[in-house]
Amino acid sequence: MKELFKNKNYVFMMFSFMFLFGIYTNLGLVLSPLFLPYGYTIGEISIIGMVFITFGLIGTIVAGKVIDKTKKSLLTLRVVCASSAITLGLCALTVPTNELTYVLITICAAGFCVIPIITVCFSFAGELTYPIPPSLPNGIMMMFAQGFTFIMVFVSIGIINKFGSTWTMVLYSASAGLAFLFSTFISLDLKPVKQRNSS
Repeated sequence: MKELFKNKNYVFMMFSFMFLFGIYTNLGLVLSPLFLPYGYTIGEISIIGMVFITFGLIGTIVAGKVIDKTKKSLLTLRVVCASSAITLGLCALTVPTNELTYVLITICAAGFCVIPIITVCFSFAGELTYPIPPSLPNGIMMMFAQGFTFIMVFVSIGIINKFGSTWTMVLYSASAGLAFLFSTFISLDLKPVKQRNSS
């Protein structure tokens, strides 16, 4: 385990994963408090949650195929983080309008960009930490991400109660921006990949 935390690239990637996975999980937990204040019905909120997950699954498949074909895990990670920050920012603008069509468009885009972080980071962790078995670095990432989600739920509810849902969406966008920032500190080291290919 010490070797993992000495690996700065892995640590920076773990922070990127922690922020985006936290957004994904947190959004599911506070979906109703997030949308009800703006007059959305329970049925509409259910549709919003469904399309978020559906397009997230599509994005996960696309991201996996991109990594398989290009072998550019770091670039894919940065694109996922940056696009997540942008699409979540757009959600902060559309949610208060109560225009379901615009909200669904931005929520679809956000799901497509945010949820693939799981596939991207699980794949990238294997490259960055080779020859350590992937179950350990992936398990540690999930542990920290779940802890971050626990904290973020209380922060999100507090922001919703005091400042409104819009600022919670701004928090999500800012968190995705931090995920992108951490991804820029990762220096691509092809040594693990070379070792794997030669073995």
